[in-house]
Amino acid sequence: STRSTCRDVFISHSKKDKHVADAVCHELESRGIRCWIAPRDLPLGTDWAEGIVEGIEDCRIMVLVFSSHANASVDVRKEVGFAINEGLDVLPFRVEDVRPSKGLAYHLSSLHWLDATTPPLERHISDLADKVALLVEHMASAPAASDEADASVARQRRPLVSPAKPLPPVPATTVEKVATTPESPSSSRKEERPARRLPDSHSPPDRPVLPEFPQSRLISPSGAGPPRS
Repeated sequence: STRSTCRDVFISHSKKDKHVADAVCHELESRGIRCWIAPRDLPLGTDWAEGIVEGIEDCRIMVLVFSSHANASVDVRKEVGFAINEGLDVLPFRVEDVRPSKGLAYHLSSLHWLDATTPPLERHISDLADKVALLVEHMASAPAASDEADASVARQRRPLVSPAKPLPPVPATTVEKVATTPESPSSSRKEERPARRLPDSHSPPDRPVLPEFPQSRLISPSGAGPPRS
């Protein structure tokens, strides 16, 4: 993750190596690299340890001026340990051919050292400034590259087809009207028709009814007509 800081480089050193630390600070700042160095940047009346912590938190890189004096300094060891815990890039600048103590070796064993044990010292300080400038430039471009990568991932995740729009909700008045409308009698009642009577196959068929004739018109079986008067 990127650090939001006001300075670029924290210069850690023993007070006995102040002349070397000042020369490093001068070369870096002449190239526009912002530095934090004690006691110059400690506000007046500030607690020393608190000011050192705030100075480290305010930077992205630490340049360690490593010598026999720094190797024996408890304060330098604390500064290096805190800087690594804060995620700073630490550049050990060795000005004496000294083996690091176990406390410093624990933090510095896997780092790339810049050797400045052979004269002239000014040439090594210039090489150090070149490397710091490249590192600062890389850190400045890293947030822009990270933002572009995030934007590229977002474009790849963007759906090709826009999601369907949801249907508009049905008005509550329409739902209530449909639910409360009474059914018409014609639709709820079926037309009643009389049941059709089927003939019973076991009952005899109805006999036809003969018309009644007057007695006088009946003909006797003998063929004689009615008696004459």
